[in-house]
Amino acid sequence: LVSTAAEIRNLTIAVIANEFFDPTIGRIGGFGMNAKMIGEYFRQRPNLGVSVIFLFANRKETPTTAQRVLKDVHGWPLISAWTKAANETYLSTTWATEWMTRRGVNVGVTIDYRQSYKPAIQALPANVPCILWAQDPRTRAQVAKVKAIRDPQRPHDQPPGLRSADATGIVDVVQAQGRGFATAVPWMPLRDRVPEAYGHSFEGHAIFELPNVLDTERLCPPPPWTSQRSKEPSVLFLARLDPYKRPWIMLELARQNPHVTFHVAGKPHFNFTNFTDMPTNVIHYKHADGALKAKLLVSCWFLVSTSIHEGLAISYLEALVCGQPILAMVDLGGLVSRYGIYVGEYPGTGMAGLPALRQGFDALVADRPRREALAMAGRQHVIDTHNGLRFGRVFADMTAYLGVETTFDRTVRSLEY
Repeated sequence: LVSTAAEIRNLTIAVIANEFFDPTIGRIGGFGMNAKMIGEYFRQRPNLGVSVIFLFANRKETPTTAQRVLKDVHGWPLISAWTKAANETYLSTTWATEWMTRRGVNVGVTIDYRQSYKPAIQALPANVPCILWAQDPRTRAQVAKVKAIRDPQRPHDQPPGLRSADATGIVDVVQAQGRGFATAVPWMPLRDRVPEAYGHSFEGHAIFELPNVLDTERLCPPPPWTSQRSKEPSVLFLARLDPYKRPWIMLELARQNPHVTFHVAGKPHFNFTNFTDMPTNVIHYKHADGALKAKLLVSCWFLVSTSIHEGLAISYLEALVCGQPILAMVDLGGLVSRYGIYVGEYPGTGMAGLPALRQGFDALVADRPRREALAMAGRQHVIDTHNGLRFGRVFADMTAYLGVETTFDRTVRSLEY
């Protein structure tokens, strides 16, 4: 059958996650930033005719119908997958399914996968396909590295927040309902991790490269940034202060470099160490977004990262596009070694890597031409790879692969923006 123009609908996406980069709903983390990216991408391009619904997967008490639509987030409605009417004593996903059906949802997107997503996926209207946007696929070896992290102040205790969520089973959940299924990673070096991380061979499944799309013009002004860079050396640590990120390494680096200002943008989610006794050269913002984050990205000399594991960290992309090279202990796909300094991998507390980190730190502080050359090459990589045109066209490729014919497919392929 050939669809007529009248039968072709607009695209309506249900984005499934447990965080949405809103401090009133879940944590402020990378998955929330990914959900925000999708929402803002389509909100800023109304000519594409795409609507977004955020579906909160957490099992949350919502005792009245008024609380079913929880709030607007990034210009789009956020609804709870779990609700109950005033005269009911149990939670169900029936209302969410009916609400999404009325809104014409025709594709679901999960921000990675967690077991709590299962009911939300099952709540999608019948025959609506699902896309897994695999942001942080972890192999067993990578899970073990995270689990082995230790706080040097308490070396015999496992710090909180290191449990890697079980991400297996999404293919079975989707296929059990007869839904179409597609998978995407934000960068192809993550592709080889996908089968082990999600517990499926993925043979016969296409894996697309759907980039993290950065609004570079809003994030920071174009170069040169000479007048905006701090005159005295300053660096940025843009990550939550959780054991997973091993911030104690960064704090010790700050103590050893009192002549450098460390701008730390991230708050702790666990009470595992004392962040009230920071070195005097550390300025802690807890959380930075909008104008403050833009100012830090342009004014600081480079980004410092002490994590043992990352997917494709959005903070790395943001730093590069704003002219900051990266100093890090991870090197996914050679990103850091090409556009910064990779000092090597150091498990556990990571403190054994402090001399190498210090060496790389000193090299970047002392060599402005090197910093600028690395940063400009990195900026071009991000602009070429993680842009709106690629995001839109790859998303259209995925909906076409899933057999979802909408006006978006035709519109996005005709645009140059």
